[in-house]
Amino acid sequence: MMASPTPGSFLFPVNCGRPEAEFHSVVYGNDWWVGSVVRYNCQPGFLLVGDPASACQSNGQWTPKPTCLRICLQGRIEINERDIDGSCSSTCPNKVHLGAFLNHGCLKISSCVTKQSGWTRWFSRCDFCQCDCYVACGKVSVGKTYDVQGMVRANWDQFLQWREANTLSSYSPPRHQLAE
Repeated sequence: MMASPTPGSFLFPVNCGRPEAEFHSVVYGNDWWVGSVVRYNCQPGFLLVGDPASACQSNGQWTPKPTCLRICLQGRIEINERDIDGSCSSTCPNKVHLGAFLNHGCLKISSCVTKQSGWTRWFSRCDFCQCDCYVACGKVSVGKTYDVQGMVRANWDQFLQWREANTLSSYSPPRHQLAE
């Protein structure tokens, strides 16, 4: 007696479904079957961090999607509500300025708030660093450490290489794929 086929076998093609898009991102591609690839892009003012492509796997899941970081002015860092737990701690040493006052806390962010239940979206905004040390203002340490400046630099180089290889200036995505 022959065993009946199971989902995921060659008789039942797997569809990963519509890929999720991060806030401020756009997904290009309308083929969601195993082996298909969609591409992500960020809205103006945001930088893509991570692999811009996501593939549909045989388990019905997409490979990890990238995120979009707001491009902040120098001396500011991206703070996302999901990274803030109510306390914003400093990881940089004391710094003495010519004005002879001590400024401590590059990573002390003004107006830090805790997560609030009932929010439908994560908020993200740029906040001022409290001192002017170059490296520390590019690192966020609230549970995890992110080298924001390193990611921006690496992803900008990656973007320039990708843009050189893929000219999308004449490409216009279908209306249903455009961000709100």
